[in-house]
Amino acid sequence: MNKYYFFLDETGDHGLAYVDPNFPLFLLCGCLFSENELSKAKGLINGFKRKYFRTEEVFCIQEILENVTVLFRSYLIWTLKNLFMKI
Repeated sequence: MNKYYFFLDETGDHGLAYVDPNFPLFLLCGCLFSENELSKAKGLINGFKRKYFRTEEVFCIQEILENVTVLFRSYLIWTLKNLFMKI
């Protein structure tokens, strides 16, 4: 029997009590991996981290970028997205 892993993330206001006009949505997104495919994905992601950050101890999430300037953050997010899509 194969083992599967499901990763789920959200963005937006999950309570829907307040709708931000600049970001008026709530989104759930998930990825389903078999145990074998998860191992491959981890290897690719860690290779990406080692190549561009020289460590695996980095989180590729937008919240980490919140303390940098807006211009640099926009450039960095765009660059990381393009690099990640090439994996």
